[in-house]
Formats: sequence, C-alpha cells, structure tokens
Amino acid sequence: MQVTLDLWNLIYVLIAFIGFSAGAAKLLLSQFEKRQSERHSSILQQLQAHFAEEKLTVEKLSKLERDFLEWRGELPLNYVRRDDFIRTQSTIETKIDALALRIENALLKRGTEK
Repeated sequence: MQVTLDLWNLIYVLIAFIGFSAGAAKLLLSQFEKRQSERHSSILQQLQAHFAEEKLTVEKLSKLERDFLEWRGELPLNYVRRDDFIRTQSTIETKIDALALRIENALLKRGTEK
C-alpha cells in the first residue's frame, strides 16, 4: 500500500495540523489562565481575611497598651512602694520615740523637783 500526496494536499494537512496544534495550545493556555485566575482570587481573599484579622489584632493591642498606660498612671495613687512605706514608717517611729523620750524626761524633771 502506497500513499501519495500532492504538494497542495501536503500543505493542507500541515495547515490543519498546525491549526489543530494552535487550537489545543489555546485551549490549554485558557484553562491554565482560568486556574491561575482562580488561584489568584483565592490568595487575594486569604490576604484580605488576614489583613482584617491583623487590623483587629492591632486594635486589641492598642487598647491593651492604652489600658496599661492608664493603669500605670493610676498605680502611684493607689499603691505605695515597699521602700517608701518603710522609710515613712521609720520616720514616724523615730518621731514617736523622740516624743516618748521628751515626755519621760519631763516626768523625771517633775519627779525630782518635788
């Protein structure tokens, strides 16, 4: 069996093959582009969700920082440091001891004068 093709038939077959190949390539590229577009939109949605979550986190962190700074401002009004309390207590005790010594001296003077 022998197949003979004229030049024009060969050209038609080549044109048909090239057309089929171009159509298949175009179909594959359009499917690839569609998949890439879907993937891109999915990633974009994930990024938007992440940004929204990040915004909420930043707002919570800023509120927490504000609350902490407010607490730090009120802390000296409500609490006394241990060192300050000891110093104040020592001063009061020293004054009470000095007053007791004066009273004792005054009583001794009065007792010796009689």
